Amino acid sequence: MMLQYWQKLSLRLDAMNLRERVLVFAAAALALIFVLNELMLDPLFVQQKRMAQQISQDQAKAAEMQREVQQKILANAQDPDKLNQKKLQEVREQIQALRTDLLGVQKNLVSPEMMPRLLEDLLRRNGRLKLVSLKTLPPQNLNAPEKKDAKDADTGAPKAQAAAAQSPGTKPEVEAGAIYRHGVEIVVQGKYQDMVDYLTALEGMKWELYWGRARLQVDEYPVVNLTLTVYTLSLDKAWLNL
Repeated sequence: MMLQYWQKLSLRLDAMNLRERVLVFAAAALALIFVLNELMLDPLFVQQKRMAQQISQDQAKAAEMQREVQQKILANAQDPDKLNQKKLQEVREQIQALRTDLLGVQKNLVSPEMMPRLLEDLLRRNGRLKLVSLKTLPPQNLNAPEKKDAKDADTGAPKAQAAAAQSPGTKPEVEAGAIYRHGVEIVVQGKYQDMVDYLTALEGMKWELYWGRARLQVDEYPVVNLTLTVYTLSLDKAWLNL
């Protein structure tokens, strides 16, 4: 069948003149191009269009990410110490929290101004002990770094003396975030049991004290000398007034 079809088609083409043959071949070429376009080229064009759209979307995302990176770079360039400032703020908040806690604790602590008077009042109530001496100790900043050597300590001594020699109306400098320990050293003389009674009375006060050093010295039995150091805490650097 196919052979007969091609033979008939060949005879018909041979019977045509040159112009008719050109038109037939042109029509056949157009039909072939149409078939190729429908079956192969159009799907390729659709796929290329999808790829172009995907590339365009990816480029848009990349451009957006680049803008975000530039914004972050500009932000850091404008404030290079932002991280350090954040850490500093956290430390300040911690110090403030400690100071707030200390204010709550201070409600039960003896104030620096009251401490010498309380010690003397208890001594008078005891009535059997003799007051040998009562002196205040320089306030200590518990947050201050320790001095590295004796040279530093000697250098700081004149400064401490100058601070102590300030006029009564001069307000001492207050360091930010500082917590001060105020101490009193009292020396009393009497019998051992009277010393025990005095210490028991100190412990029984409604006000709280921090105990420091206690030293007993026997000069002539049964008379005993007791050197006692007690402390309180405060946010104020003011020296104790005796």
